[in-house]
Amino acid sequence: MVTVLNISTDTLVLTSPDAQVSLENTDAGWLAATASIAAQPHTKLLVTVSTDACVAATFKIRRRKANAISPDSVGFAFENHVPVAIEDYLFDFAENGESVFAVATKARGPNVGKENLTQADILAFVPSAFLVFDGLRSQLTQTPCLIVFVDDERTHLIRFEEKRVHSWRCCACDDRTVARELAVMWLNLDTPVEHAYVTSGVSSHLFADNFEVHSLSVESEAARQQAIQDITSGRLRPTIDFNRVNLSFSGSLKPISRSLTTFLVIATICLGCLGFALLQRSWQHQAHADAYRKQQAALFRRLHPGERLPPGIRRRLESTLLERTNLTGKSAQLPADPRLLQQLSDVLEHVPSDLRVRIEHLNFNNGFVDLRGQLRSGGDVVVLREALSKTGLQIESPSTDQVSPKVVGFQMNASPAIEEAE
Repeated sequence: MVTVLNISTDTLVLTSPDAQVSLENTDAGWLAATASIAAQPHTKLLVTVSTDACVAATFKIRRRKANAISPDSVGFAFENHVPVAIEDYLFDFAENGESVFAVATKARGPNVGKENLTQADILAFVPSAFLVFDGLRSQLTQTPCLIVFVDDERTHLIRFEEKRVHSWRCCACDDRTVARELAVMWLNLDTPVEHAYVTSGVSSHLFADNFEVHSLSVESEAARQQAIQDITSGRLRPTIDFNRVNLSFSGSLKPISRSLTTFLVIATICLGCLGFALLQRSWQHQAHADAYRKQQAALFRRLHPGERLPPGIRRRLESTLLERTNLTGKSAQLPADPRLLQQLSDVLEHVPSDLRVRIEHLNFNNGFVDLRGQLRSGGDVVVLREALSKTGLQIESPSTDQVSPKVVGFQMNASPAIEEAE
């Protein structure tokens, strides 16, 4: 026994051999429909969806060598041609050379309430117009061709070539609208189409100027019933079947897919920032290491004039220290600079007496000086830097901040002037 469930935007029509039931397309309507189907054991279900619940497009897609086109790649490419989020839609497609013809619907079908349809054998989920097309397809003897028929109170124009659908347009049934849609389709033809097959209810004179017209004696409803019989018996494979394609991103993670995407983007940004911070820190350590190597080279030249720099300068300096201080049996460390008091005196003596300065922090570390304080203006910062540079220190560009309208905070970093290593 075959039951047909026809879905439109407003109604659900359940047709069985015994009766026909019309329900609203709501949650309550779906519950009633699925309960009715489940109550009939060994039921075969054919689901159709009306034209107003479908969108379609024909587009070219890049094929990877001779591999088959994956549903995922078609789905994502489909989004570039129709304003839909494909993960919220059911869709199917047909390949046609370098192009793809795809149809999608947002109608709730067998995937909704599927636990209530386990007793039903779901044959197919087909657009209503393509059920009629499949019923007429056997009569198309000349291809490429255009087949025109009426279904769902709308006129459908389907371009068919090499046993594949190339494009589909539908419109109202008045002659003016059909002629306009025909003109649009004619402009988009990339290969000539000479034959047009029309059913009753279609004005054949609209096609006489551009096509050789063939009249089909089969009515749309008869073609639909023939297609249902052929699908049920297995003689016909539907051209478009939404129950055929299952997208990989429509699995159990679909409800949280957007949240996961947001989390991954944020995590990637955080990792990138952390990597940049670590890289910057390594640059700073490298700069300090270069400065220490220069100091060691300068000290070695003073202790051993005329000698070439050895590969291990620090070990050579430690050896020299042991020799000159008669230390044995213990490892020696390079002494800290003993001239801290003299360096402090030099810094304070070179501060101009007429300059009002507040020193908040003064630190000496292995010849490096860190000075922080407050002055009355930015010009005073320049004067102080020039004065301190006379002590022989190499002073970096000071940083300043405006503490108040009459107070400027400053920070200066200085390093000892050293002889450049060759």
